[in-house]
Amino acid sequence: MQKLRVRAVGSVMVQDYAAMRSGIRRFIGRKVDPERGETWVDPETQLKHRQAVFVPMEEPEEVPVCAEYLKALKAGDLEAADEATAKLAGVKFVAPTPKKEK
Repeated sequence: MQKLRVRAVGSVMVQDYAAMRSGIRRFIGRKVDPERGETWVDPETQLKHRQAVFVPMEEPEEVPVCAEYLKALKAGDLEAADEATAKLAGVKFVAPTPKKEK
C-alpha cells in the first residue's frame, strides 16, 4: 500500500480520517501539548480541565494515499515531506529549512 509522507502547515488542522471513524479526535502531523491551553472548571462537577492544543510534530507522518489527503496537499493544507509524495500529489517539493540551534 502506498503512503504519503506529510507535515502540518501553519495552523491548519487536517482530520485523521481513520481515527475519526473510531471516534478519536486527531489531526495529521499534530499532537496534543499537555502543557498548553487554558484551564477551566466544569460548573456541574467542579472538575478542572485543560483545553486541548494541537501542535505540529517534528517528524513527518505517513498516511494512506486517499483523495482527502491528496486534496489537502494540493490546497496547501498539508506539506509533502519528500519528493515521492510531492510527485504523487502533483505539487512542488520544498525541502524543510533546518532549525537553528540555540
